Amino acid sequence: MPNQQLAKLKDHGQRFWLDSLSRDMLDNGQLAARIRACDLLLPVYEASDGRDGFVSLDVSPHLAYDPLATLRQARALWDRVGRPNLFIKVPGTPQGLQAVETLLIATCTIFACATRKAAAWSSTAASGYWS
Repeated sequence: MPNQQLAKLKDHGQRFWLDSLSRDMLDNGQLAARIRACDLLLPVYEASDGRDGFVSLDVSPHLAYDPLATLRQARALWDRVGRPNLFIKVPGTPQGLQAVETLLIATCTIFACATRKAAAWSSTAASGYWS
């Protein structure tokens, strides 16, 4: 049944990923359940050649303006989960994007997420980083 529902999403051009992890899960035992979610979605990830079946985990927004701390936390999360269908969400600040570049070179799957401050996002977009 769940595979049929995912297939319906795909038919409508939608992508699915699990996006409800919190840093508290690292310490309270719930992370193991989320790692199992990566394992459950791995066949979807593999069948779609890495386009679907992701589980995401956020770098702390408190690190948004510290590229070294962002890089360290993202890498620690990536290494701790150890699944190819994990992607790490990094704050989309200019400093966060410094970490994104390094993480992409290290072959981590990264998503630069919007910040709540429009000015920060605008300056990041205007930087031409993605062109």
